[in-house]
Amino acid sequence: MTNEIVNKTCPICTSQAQLFPRIGDNEHYICPKCGEYKISETDLAILRNKPLNEHERNSVSQAIRSHSKQNECLLTPDSLIADARRKPSKH
Repeated sequence: MTNEIVNKTCPICTSQAQLFPRIGDNEHYICPKCGEYKISETDLAILRNKPLNEHERNSVSQAIRSHSKQNECLLTPDSLIADARRKPSKH
């Protein structure tokens, strides 16, 4: 892995985001929609196996963004993804 920041699709909202060099099991993103967050390889595998739908993407993105506004770099837990999947979408 290089020590360079690269552009990559955000695994949460699918926008173009900046991916920082990996440290351990976490990928570190700065996304224009979600904000700054880290996500584990386990959570990435969950998303690859079952991608978020639009409602879930918006819910998880909003939760990450609220932490980013507080200058906190959120480690996206699988519980955040699970919570988004349990919430009914508002049509």
